[in-house]
Amino acid sequence: MEADAYPAASYAMATDNLRAAARWLLTAVTAAGGVLVAGLQLTGLGSLGLSDWPRLLLACVGLTAGLGAVGYMVYQASLMLTDEWITLAQLDLELINRQLAGSSRRRDRRRLERIKLIRGELENYQDEFYGSVANSLSDLYRRLIDANRQARESPTPEHAKAAVDLREVVDTVAQAANYSYARSAFAALRQHIIWAGAVFVLGIVVFAYAANPPGHAARISPPHVHVAHAVMPR
Repeated sequence: MEADAYPAASYAMATDNLRAAARWLLTAVTAAGGVLVAGLQLTGLGSLGLSDWPRLLLACVGLTAGLGAVGYMVYQASLMLTDEWITLAQLDLELINRQLAGSSRRRDRRRLERIKLIRGELENYQDEFYGSVANSLSDLYRRLIDANRQARESPTPEHAKAAVDLREVVDTVAQAANYSYARSAFAALRQHIIWAGAVFVLGIVVFAYAANPPGHAARISPPHVHVAHAVMPR
């Protein structure tokens, strides 16, 4: 691997590690939720009579909350794993502001606001990422377009090399932006899992308590056992 391509590969590897961790969390959450739900005694609901309707309602609420928490954790993890890739064109400030003004979905606005913050971070570290070839991210994008056009229209070795060099810089910038985005998404995912996990445990505890009231076993009459008396011969 060439030395100048190493930063992009490092960011790409770090992003893949975060996504792998998210997949591991998704697998662990679904496995733990499946084990706990499989251990629930749903037959206890059938033993509750009409007079036990408060417990029946509480048990249904607890079970719904527990299963809903598992579904919420799976949904949040899947969002991170299927999120859209950030490109250099999407880091254009005018484009971001225009999309923010026309966006009504809360999730889309959060994504655009996060991309805007990442753009500011990249601008602060301009000399480390692209300062040798462009004055700004917008200037870098324009230079890339010009270099690609020259490489197509005048396929000389100089134009081809200039396009390759710019694409390497652009790749590093894009990989760094996506790593920053994945890192913030993973931090948010951990918080979602913590809160959803607490709701899941609470829901299961509420269900177990409501579906198995105290004295439930005492209300079930034990089976009659017939004892045979042996007659001893005289």
